Parts: sequence; structure tokens; C-alpha cells
Amino acid sequence: THLGDDNSDKVIIKGQLCLNDEECISNWSEFKENDILKPSYLSEKDKNYEIVIFLFKDIQTCIVGDKCTKNCQKIYKDGKTFMKFEDNANFKALKPSDKTIEGYELKICLETKLNNSEINYLKDEINKFIDDVYDWSNNTIKLSPKYIEISAVELSMSRWGNGFWLAPWDIKSLVSQYITKNTDFVMVSNDIYDNVKRISFGSGYCGGTFGADWGLGGACYSWVPKTNPGSWFECAGEKTYIHEWLHQLDYALEYISGVEDIYRDEFPESLCGVDTHPHKWFPSPDTAPKDPDFPACKDHYNDWGSYCESIKPRDCDFEWDEHLLSVHYNPDIKLIGNHCKNNKKDFDETDIDSGGKCPKEIVKTLISTCQELQDINKNLAGDYYLANDIDCSDTINWNDGKGFEPIGNIIRKSKKSNNCFTGSFDGQNHKITELYINRSDKNNIALFECAKEGKIENLGLEDVKITGKNIVASLIGINMRTTINNLYSTGNIEGEEMVAGFISENYGTISNCYFLGDVVGNKYVAGFISYNEQNGKEKISNCYSTGSVKGQIDVGGFIAYNEEGTITNSYWDTQTSGQTTSAGGEGKTTAEMMKQETFVDWDFVDVWNIDEGLTNPYFIWQTKPERRSKGSLIELLRDFFK
Repeated sequence: THLGDDNSDKVIIKGQLCLNDEECISNWSEFKENDILKPSYLSEKDKNYEIVIFLFKDIQTCIVGDKCTKNCQKIYKDGKTFMKFEDNANFKALKPSDKTIEGYELKICLETKLNNSEINYLKDEINKFIDDVYDWSNNTIKLSPKYIEISAVELSMSRWGNGFWLAPWDIKSLVSQYITKNTDFVMVSNDIYDNVKRISFGSGYCGGTFGADWGLGGACYSWVPKTNPGSWFECAGEKTYIHEWLHQLDYALEYISGVEDIYRDEFPESLCGVDTHPHKWFPSPDTAPKDPDFPACKDHYNDWGSYCESIKPRDCDFEWDEHLLSVHYNPDIKLIGNHCKNNKKDFDETDIDSGGKCPKEIVKTLISTCQELQDINKNLAGDYYLANDIDCSDTINWNDGKGFEPIGNIIRKSKKSNNCFTGSFDGQNHKITELYINRSDKNNIALFECAKEGKIENLGLEDVKITGKNIVASLIGINMRTTINNLYSTGNIEGEEMVAGFISENYGTISNCYFLGDVVGNKYVAGFISYNEQNGKEKISNCYSTGSVKGQIDVGGFIAYNEEGTITNSYWDTQTSGQTTSAGGEGKTTAEMMKQETFVDWDFVDVWNIDEGLTNPYFIWQTKPERRSKGSLIELLRDFFK
């Protein structure tokens, strides 16, 4: 299959190949070698979602807006620009001279799950897209040097590590989403990385001793710039060279298909070298130079013997599970003394109404271990979700007994919050168990130290043990307009001031949440929220807390202090908490907290369950909790004889 000679763009609609305006085929194998793929229309009867791929040839600017088109109009090339889409599609045609957007962009609005043949076809077409912007004759990008960093990143993410991706992108999202692990700073000047300290692309974490770790088919492929001391190339002296990285791309693209071994003797002259052996690749320790200029290199070469092993990339393993596309590339290969672990990328199946707005980001980061949870601190703007239940019991041994380090870092004195978690976190109805934090001399202690303008949902925190000084809770220390929904936590929380079971200081919207556990502090102590400063803009609804609440000053069963915040249909257990007053919410007895009628306007069909007289409300996706004691012996006897 190929694009036509007229340089037309390609549109795939509803999982079909359309050869013209009307004729479409659903089976990729029916598409003949000489068929020319042309743009096509979405008919009025097609009200479903759409998959749209735009591949533009030999043009410097990419034309993509924020919305999917309702009718995919034909686009013709008139020399320098393309025709506009229909007005309501919000697409804008740009000339190469326009500096608004430089580079190439691939935008896919995913309609439904794809089978393996469909996925492979998309992958092949994306490879062709790379061909369109990469000049193989002289190994250059068809872009001006000013924007080489854009295409460099995009090309690597399109073909390396994860194969292909299904998401719109821009430079900001790329930097925040993908240049994360091992990254201190990135500056690019033409084709030479002068100031790169450490870079890691791809979903696989390639921790390393070298300077720049690239995920290539699950293998770690590295080189260092001359400004990065501390790498193994330093042993060769200060005159370390970087050749055009485009040669690296050439090499990687040639062998990523798995036709030949990745590493070979006749490696192109493209790696770093030293002045005595410029641009020379040494395929094994035995062939390494033995002259006096390399006295320390010999040991380093011996350390990475596995680097010289022949490794063939395995075929991509695509699978669908609960509307997630998982792409695996050599997920468990040891190389260069490093371990490329969890080299897996999952893609949401996102339903996008025709004519509707595409999501800002489809690609999210999978969290499957407690260490990966901790690593969120390396990218506070990312989109995350849990792949499974996570056992964090070992955090009691972390950091010399201090345990887990809270995610985010707010700087109160300077009134800056840019280091807060600003992304999204979807627990996917999974739970994190036995999270341990012991930082009695620190403020803002919780799973998230601070969260700002993001979203956290569908998560359980069980048996947490969290100790801090001031502003202490289980989920968030300071919540600044982050939306919280469908979340619960259980355990023990202890501090001095502004101590609460769920969130300490809140400025956000919270719905369908609860805390079950014990809270101990001195001032502003509460079962759910310590300090609620919503200013009437947000609200707390359909939440509850139950458990012991102990403090000395300004103590509340549900909320300790509330300033104009709206609190509706929310409750606390007056008996288990030992608190009869609260700055918000309604106090109920232990027995009342186990009756469905208590929880006014709660959804006990799609959100909540309750075993009348036995449990408090719990989520329908939760494992049924153990039966709760109703408190007093009189109540137990009364229920027994009913």
C-alpha cells in the first residue's frame, strides 16, 4: 500500500480503507498494492466516532486543529498550502512561511478497538510518514535547523520504543509526558546535543550509567554529549565527540524491524568517539583500543559486555483488555548493565463524538508498582492510571524509615504552587495498600503533598499510616481546585495542626468519597477535611467519615473549619468519632450510618452499595468490607433480638 503520486493525504474512517468517496473496504488484505488511497467523506448517516489520520507529504507545516471533522473533506495541494476543512471543523491551513506551527503532526481520534491487522497497518503508515519527512539520501530532516528538535522528538516517539502512538501532540505535552525519566534539562542546537545531561524517551525505564538512554525496541541505546561529565566516555579525556544524531536515527529505523541484529560490527560511523579514534564504534571489548589514551575504558567495556550481544527486536505484542491497547517491545531485556523494565505503553479507547473536541491527551502512563507511583514526582503534569492493586507495605523501609515521599512540593513562602501535581490520576477501581509515611518534622504530608487543577478518581487507599507535623491527611495535603471523585481511604493519620482523614486543606470539589480510620492531632483536627476554604465556588457532596477523631482545639467530626464552602449530603459517625459537632456535614449514630435512608440522594444503583445494618456505604467496585461493629453492647443486643 502507498500514497498516491498526487501527494494526497490519507483518511481512515471508522476502521475502513476508503479508496474513493464511496467505495470502502473493511479488510486490509483487500487493499491491493497498486491501489491509491484517497480522502473520503463521512456520510450523514455515520454518526459514530472516527479514526482520522492525516499524513502530509513534502510540506513544512501540519494542519491540525483541536476538533475532529464531522465530514472529512478532500484536501488538494495547490503548491504551498492546502484547502481548509469545513468551517466547523476548526482546522486551519498554514503556509510553510507561517511560524505558528513548524513540524509534522499526527492526529488520531480513536473510534473503537483495533484488531492486529489494523494496528499493523497503522504502524506501517506511520513508518511511511517518517519517510516523508526524512531524507534518506543525505540523512537529514526536511525541516529547517531551527525546528530540528521538534521533528527529532516526534520521529523518535513515532518509531522508537513504543512503535507508534495514538494521540495528538505538541512540544509542551511531549516535554511533560515523555522527556521525564532521568531528565535534568534539554537544550538542542541544530543537530548536536551540546547541553543534554540525561534524556530518556519511550515508556520503558532505561536507568543507566551512560548519558542519554533511548528506548529502542526495548533495548537501551546510549551516547553522551561532550558537556556531560561522569559518563564512561569521560575516561577518554575531554575531547568526546557527538556526530549527527540523524545517523543514529537511520541506524535505528533500519534495524527496529527485526530483520537483522541491532548491534553489528559494521555499525555506521555515528557514535561518539575520541580524538584519537573519531567516530568509531567498537562492537566488543576485545576490539576496544588498547593504547594509553584509554587506560580506564577497558574496565568500563568489561562492565557492559551484554551491550555487545546480538539482540533482535521481537514483534510487537498488541492486546486489548478492557478498552486498553497494550504495546510491548522487548519488555524484559537486560542490556548495558541496565534493566529495561515495564516497557509497555497502554492507549485508551476514547470515544469522540463526530464534530466533538478531541481529548488533550490520549496517552497515559501506566502505574503498576509502588516505585512507579513514587516516580510520579519526576513528571507532575502527567496523566496516570493504575494497572492493578499496588502493595506499598515495603515503604516502611524506604528513606531510612521515613517512608514514601509525598508527590509534589508546594513552596508556601513564595506562594508558588508550580511544583504541585497538576495531572490526572485514575485508579481504575484499584487500591493502594499499606502506604507508610513518617515525617513528623515536615508539613504537607499525604500521598499528594499538593494537587492543583487536576483530577483524581476511582481509587482506594487502604491501611495507610501517615505521620506529619502540620497539614497532614491520607490523600492530599493541599487541594487547589483538583476534582476528587469516587475515592476512599482507610488507616491512621497523626500530626499537630490541620490534621484530617482525607484532605487537610481544601479548595476543590469532592464527591462520592469517604474516610474510615483514626485521626489524632492538636488543632484543626477532623475526620474528613481540616480546613475547607472553597469560597462558595466548589462543593463537597455525598461523602462521609467514620472513626476516632482526637484533638484539643477546633475539632470537628467531619470538618474542623469551613469558610463559605457548600457541603451537601455528607455525614460523620458521632459515636465512633467521639465528636458531636462539626463545621459541616450531618452527624449520625453508628446505626444510622449503616442505613441507606440516611444517605439522601446517593446513587445506590451505579455508585454505592450498602449491606443494611452491617456496613457503611462502599463502592460497587469494592470488595465487600468486613462487618462493622455498631458500637455499644446495647445496640448489638437490640439488633440481635429484632
